[in-house]
Amino acid sequence: MSPVSRAGGRMPSQLELKMPRRIGVVLLPGYSITTLGEISETFRLANQLGKAALYAPATYAPDDNAGLSAQGIRLHIDRSLTNKDRLHIVVVMGHAETVTDELRSWLRRQAARCRLIYGVDGGAELLETLGVESDVPKQQLSGYPGEHTHWLCRVLAQDHGAELARRVEEASSRLGNPRPADAARIALLARLSERSTRLADAVRLMQANVETPLKLAEIARRVSLSMRQLERLFATHLECSPHSYYLLVRLEYADFLLRHSHCPVQKIALAIGFQSVNYFSRRYRMQFGVTPRAVREGGGQFASRDQATALLTKLKP
Repeated sequence: MSPVSRAGGRMPSQLELKMPRRIGVVLLPGYSITTLGEISETFRLANQLGKAALYAPATYAPDDNAGLSAQGIRLHIDRSLTNKDRLHIVVVMGHAETVTDELRSWLRRQAARCRLIYGVDGGAELLETLGVESDVPKQQLSGYPGEHTHWLCRVLAQDHGAELARRVEEASSRLGNPRPADAARIALLARLSERSTRLADAVRLMQANVETPLKLAEIARRVSLSMRQLERLFATHLECSPHSYYLLVRLEYADFLLRHSHCPVQKIALAIGFQSVNYFSRRYRMQFGVTPRAVREGGGQFASRDQATALLTKLKP
């Protein structure tokens, strides 16, 4: 479904456009801090470049426990589901272990009125369970920076014109989104699919689950392979083990954050699934020959990112 087709295709009135549009980010347990940051940054840029309070994002949750992220960080929740706010965009993040009547009715009510609704990770599955059609197919969410900005800017263009949407995407790109290596990564997946669709699916799962890494046995199960079969496919086509490839995927993402964000090294370690910043630093240095802090302080003079991209997209002839 296209974002413009929801709510009967009605475009906002001039009076509505003079008021900040309410954005609701529903936080369920295990949501991604990084994704929440990207969504918040998109609307901050829109307000800054539009020189007006165009959007008013807020977090919503069914209970206090929902404020706990996948990294174990608990955030303050702005509003509860008892608020009858009419939202313009709704993003559902995290995993709902139980679906209360309140959450079910709240999401269905918002879906009938909002301009855009979609889910991330378990949020997409929740919408499917409730019979709510997502405006962003979950297959088109790979888990990398930039994708949420892209979808949100489609609505921004409808609300305030293509020029502002373009400026927001460009500003986001200067902060590091999207990543330059995406083209090489997509090309690799295309070539892998020609050789083994299950191997390509396994690599996609690794790319999409960086912050909370999946166990290799779970990846093998999801692509209908035994662990031995998975290991054989990686050795045959990528000349490495699934473990070493997955680790490099995570370290490459950390390298991206080191170069293109102001996020502290400790939070970057958490963002790729490391509980210990010291262990993260050791693994990073073993892989790239330089410490994370040296890369951060060196202003991007090191070639670790290019090295990682070359290794991640290398396919055995």
